[in-house]
Amino acid sequence: MKRTDSEALFRQMASDYAEREGAELLREKAELERTVTEFPTPALDRRVLGHIRAGRRRRYFQGFALAAACVALMFAIPRLMGLEDSGTASQPPAASDAAAAESAQAPAESSVEAAPSYEMIPLSFTLPENLSVSAVEQDRGQTIYHLDDTRLDNVVMTLEYAADSEDPDPFGALRPLEIGGATAYGESTADYSLLRFEREGILYTLTCRHDINTLAALGRQIL
Repeated sequence: MKRTDSEALFRQMASDYAEREGAELLREKAELERTVTEFPTPALDRRVLGHIRAGRRRRYFQGFALAAACVALMFAIPRLMGLEDSGTASQPPAASDAAAAESAQAPAESSVEAAPSYEMIPLSFTLPENLSVSAVEQDRGQTIYHLDDTRLDNVVMTLEYAADSEDPDPFGALRPLEIGGATAYGESTADYSLLRFEREGILYTLTCRHDINTLAALGRQIL
């Protein structure tokens, strides 16, 4: 119920009570006057009338006080409820809530280890005259050189440290070849040619589209 509706209700209750009490007093007064008129006893009448009037006043004021108390209670309840809500809102959060809020505000620690940084492996030799570097890229531990060939047999050369290679047997399926007094491993098909060898802890993988001799000439420069 809204506050304005409650005020109107209690005011109406007090008004109805006063009206009923007034009507009852008037009725009793008329009855008393009739009794005194029929049985005239002045001294006794004054005493009895005084007691009756006192009782009526007590009953009237008690009823009025009850109605007034209802009205006062109607005004007091919203204030008490407002104070209770305000006190509840001003209470500090529980320890568990404060800990949870602090945990939510704290930056989350990363459970993933930082990715290792890889350095590019530089060339330690001179390229043949027909080859030149057109592009270089780093793919994790592999440094990849793209070499343009003047004879249009371009080469892709990949360098990686042998100790870091993910291939447990990098030469297993390849045929051994003697190049520049060292052993290399190669393969040639209709679609591509491949040459692989190791030098000074670096694993070299050379590929081209056409002739394995293009790779062999480059391998001699390295080995």
